[in-house]
Amino acid sequence: KPETPKPETPKPETPKPETPKPDDVAGVASIVDVIYDESAGFPQIKIIADKPMGAFEAYASNNPNTLTVDIPGTLVKTEFQSKEINKDIITKVNILQHSSTPEISRITLELSAQKPYKVVQSEDKKSIAVVYANIIAPISYQKESGM
Repeated sequence: KPETPKPETPKPETPKPETPKPDDVAGVASIVDVIYDESAGFPQIKIIADKPMGAFEAYASNNPNTLTVDIPGTLVKTEFQSKEINKDIITKVNILQHSSTPEISRITLELSAQKPYKVVQSEDKKSIAVVYANIIAPISYQKESGM
């Protein structure tokens, strides 16, 4: 007996290759958290990324008292834009996408006063710490009266 033709099932559409969203640009690190930490015995703010970050630039300002860290090649992906700290001299941290092309994240610490600081990057380059510790300037000596 003749076979009845089966109704044709539509072929599933081939998904189009997704164009990368600007946030998923290859090689761009995402800033995922900014935390206050004093477990090492001194106050510090840690800027944490999901992959290694490149160079950064830090500069202090006295009016108002702030310390700003610009990190090129990064996107802000934190769940907050500012965080109240109110510990030691750090009152607040603000995080913003300073520029999208090129990608530059800006982290600004609002301070009650300026104090010597050091900005250091971890070995894996996935975090940058702004450290407020007793920083000793280079020491030199000279002879005076034969001593």
